[in-house]
Amino acid sequence: MKNRMIATESFRSGKDIYFFDYLEAVNGRHYLRIARMENCPGGPSKRTKVVIFEDVIQPMISAFAYLFHAVRYDHEQDKTVQDAQREAVELEALKAVIDPEMPLRQRMIMFGVASLTNQELLAVLLGLGSVCKDEDMASELLEHIGRDIAGLINMTQADLCRMPGIGMAKSCIVLAAMELGRRSFEAAPITGSPADIRYSPN
Repeated sequence: MKNRMIATESFRSGKDIYFFDYLEAVNGRHYLRIARMENCPGGPSKRTKVVIFEDVIQPMISAFAYLFHAVRYDHEQDKTVQDAQREAVELEALKAVIDPEMPLRQRMIMFGVASLTNQELLAVLLGLGSVCKDEDMASELLEHIGRDIAGLINMTQADLCRMPGIGMAKSCIVLAAMELGRRSFEAAPITGSPADIRYSPN
């Protein structure tokens, strides 16, 4: 009995061909086989391969994510202080022309999410984008945590529900947003500055 091919993909780069095969072994285990066929001038083709079983695929993907993020941060190290200052000036100029009465969701669509303050982002979560009532509610919540947005991470549903105007529905929205942020942070395992890049196993 032979191993069963489930899916395969390949591409050519120059004279070499790369194969990605997903197979089922005779014992029922699934594995990924990555092979490279190198065309050697004046001689036989050379084939190299590596086999990765299914229980290793997820850690391998996490390792690739770490490498790609490390490369991205390395590229961002080329950004000069002048570049950062120019971006900050452009953002402030953008805020200056924004109509303060414009609905928050419309502002996000037109100018991008970076144009919203922490309070306005909270207002979007709490009230889906109205201007006055939900911003007041967001302001009270920020005051409760000392205007440090990181304090939201440690708040429980009971903590949120103690805030005026925040019930089960709104607290669930805030907690869901915090959990998505936490999971996305773990899925992109980079912490610290470009000079302090490390892998987070959790």
